[in-house]
Amino acid sequence: MVKEFYAPSDDIQTAANPAQEQAETQAKLAQLRQELHQTEYYEPLITYETKKPGQGEEATAEKLEREEKEEEQEKMVLEEKKLKKIKISQPCERRQRLRRTGELRGKLVSSIWYLVSSIIG
Repeated sequence: MVKEFYAPSDDIQTAANPAQEQAETQAKLAQLRQELHQTEYYEPLITYETKKPGQGEEATAEKLEREEKEEEQEKMVLEEKKLKKIKISQPCERRQRLRRTGELRGKLVSSIWYLVSSIIG
C-alpha cells in the first residue's frame, strides 16, 4: 500500500506539461473562432453580395409584377375618382338645367313651404 502511495501516477505527467496543454487549448479556440467567423459572418456576407444569377432574375420578375399591380391599382383609383366626379357633376348639371328652365324656383319654394308647414303644424 505504501508503494502505491509513492508510485508515480498518470496525473502527474499531464500536470507536468500545463504549458503544452494551454497552448493546445489556445490553438483549438483560435481554430473555432476562425470557423465561426467563416460560417457566421464571412460566408453570409459574400453570398449576399454575390447573388446567384437565377435569384436575381426572380427578384426582377417579382419587381415587375409588383409594379404592374401598383399601376393597375393607380388606374382603378383614377377611374373611381372620375366616376365620383361624374356622379357629382350630374346633379350640378341638373340644377343648372332647372335654373335655366325656372323649375328649380318652383321646387325650391314648394320644399321650403313643406318644411315651414311641418315645423308649424
